[in-house]
Amino acid sequence: MLSCNSLSYVSGQNKKLEEKNAELEKKVVELKKENTELEKTNQELEEALEIEEETSDCHLEALEVARQWRIRQSKEKDDKIEMLRNAVIWQSYLRGKELKELPSLPKKEKKFKLLSNKVKSKVSQTKKIVREKFNAYILQKSK
Repeated sequence: MLSCNSLSYVSGQNKKLEEKNAELEKKVVELKKENTELEKTNQELEEALEIEEETSDCHLEALEVARQWRIRQSKEKDDKIEMLRNAVIWQSYLRGKELKELPSLPKKEKKFKLLSNKVKSKVSQTKKIVREKFNAYILQKSK
């Protein structure tokens, strides 16, 4: 048979184990909450990544369209310049003059450079605005 001392010892050990068990249960609840929050954050980050990928794809498509437009525009200008060059040569031939050199087009070149610089600046401004809005969206989602 157990003595009083041994019963009180077992009872004390039982209380300690119950306290430890209660602490561990609290920690499990806290860890479950933290896990839920981390899963939610992970899901938000995945959504933001998908949006960023879609935005990147849109930017790449826009850049490709702009590149194709520039190529088409330069071809059209080259065709026009060639047509004008042929017209000048034909007119000189009809007048009986032999044309040694074609007149240069410095004003047109300057205008073209100015226009291309304007387009480049607009594109960079648009990129900057999109990047700022996207970063603001990410910050908003992270809160």
